[in-house]
Amino acid sequence: MNKSKNTSRNSDIGVLASFNGLGTINPFRVCINDIEYNVKEILYKKDNHYAAMQSISFVCRLDDDQVKEIIYFVTTHCWKCRDIILDSNHINH
Repeated sequence: MNKSKNTSRNSDIGVLASFNGLGTINPFRVCINDIEYNVKEILYKKDNHYAAMQSISFVCRLDDDQVKEIIYFVTTHCWKCRDIILDSNHINH
């Protein structure tokens, strides 16, 4: 399992910080309570959308078999530094 300290926001809900611009999801990592996990599978998409944010919510199984809701922000800019996101590893900056 790939766990590393990360300074992303603390939350019980994982936050994905990348979008590949093609409307599809690449394999990704997510940071939950400052620990990074790999997403093993997407179980289903939820219909809820969060106000004032372009986001999609998924329920995913992580690499340690936890099942969590992941908010997928549909953006080409990083919420943290506002740089343009070039790849799915941007969360590690």
